[in-house]
Amino acid sequence: MLDFIEYEDTSGVAYTEPERHFENEVHNIRIYCEHPGCKTYIRGKEGYNGMFTAETGQRADLRNDVWICNKHQDLWQDLKKASKLVADTMVTKTDNNMTHTLKEIIKNNDALMTHVCEGKVYYQIHVGESTYQLEIDSNAEEWKNTYIYPRFKAINLMRWIRKGMGTDTFIQIK
Repeated sequence: MLDFIEYEDTSGVAYTEPERHFENEVHNIRIYCEHPGCKTYIRGKEGYNGMFTAETGQRADLRNDVWICNKHQDLWQDLKKASKLVADTMVTKTDNNMTHTLKEIIKNNDALMTHVCEGKVYYQIHVGESTYQLEIDSNAEEWKNTYIYPRFKAINLMRWIRKGMGTDTFIQIK
């Protein structure tokens, strides 16, 4: 299959996608490089279901994919590797001396409320022989319209567990 044919937008005018009038219309569109400020694009057809076919035959699902031009491919690969490293360190978090990964903590475990003090709600999660404590500030904006139950599946609190690993509001107590 041929490589994408890349074009450079030098017009200085913002590109506007065609307006869809009927559900099954197919439009000729441009897909711009995802790199900020890049004016490189490819041309092709977009169907009503988000499928894109480039003029050289390659296909992509616009609901799930982005396109990066050849000039920025290496940079994006480096960023992808760096973000994977960051994600891996967020998961293991060995500097907190935890004996389990985030995945092990949230998988098939419950978080049980132990006490409430000055608007802080404390949950414990038991993983094997270890016990972890999560502190949630129920006065925070994100909890204003949320029911706080005495038992949650640990996976439902993953966002706060991950945040707590970085701020010491999630600690291993046993």
